[in-house]
Amino acid sequence: MEKNFFLKKSKADVIEELKTKKLKFNIPLTFSFTIHDWNNNKKLILDIIIKKFNKKKYIAIRSSSGSEDSKNKSQAGKFSSFLNIPAGNRIKIISTINLVIKCNKNKKK
Repeated sequence: MEKNFFLKKSKADVIEELKTKKLKFNIPLTFSFTIHDWNNNKKLILDIIIKKFNKKKYIAIRSSSGSEDSKNKSQAGKFSSFLNIPAGNRIKIISTINLVIKCNKNKKK
């Protein structure tokens, strides 16, 4: 039986695993963290985001829940993603991360 590469993985998990493979395409710079991490280490996470992406003008902030897709059900497009967030704007980054968390908590109800 063939193992499903995507089974029980979040988008962030899949991207991290793909980075270890020799691919014919580039994977953009990424950074992921859990809601627990965010709730307990906002300042550290913001510092990492700004340092890592500051040379980029804009970033995408999106969900990455293991419950977004499963073997029998795709929920593509149902969870929040926000594009063109200024990479150096701490207030915009904080508010957008909080919005993604809030929106996605509502999707699970």
